[in-house]
Amino acid sequence: MLVAQLQSVSAKLAQLTEIPRNEALVRAREHLNARRARARFLPVDLFGEPAWDLLLDLFIAGEENKSVSITSACIASGAPPTTALRWIGVLDERGLIAKMPDSEDGRRIYVSLTETARNAMLRWLGALDH
Repeated sequence: MLVAQLQSVSAKLAQLTEIPRNEALVRAREHLNARRARARFLPVDLFGEPAWDLLLDLFIAGEENKSVSITSACIASGAPPTTALRWIGVLDERGLIAKMPDSEDGRRIYVSLTETARNAMLRWLGALDH
């Protein structure tokens, strides 16, 4: 009985944060653009969240069906390459991103959000007051 009630509450909470795909993409893009715009007004070193920038960028790329190489992801993070690579490793270890080798160029590796991370981003974007 209690399990059924918990499942019902969980399903209702999930519905509250559901968001259409195009709206999620717009919100993610706005959020990432706003984060990048801060650099025009305030020192960049005040805002160090490369993992978050990676997640936002990978979410947007995934929704646009674009492939992102590790090199591109490092650039998108706004962090030095070694820092970005470290965060890519952390996100991979935590099951938030997946790495896939390029079938045409063995030196290149692509990264994307896992379904778990994509769903978490969708829930977060849906929970935002806009």
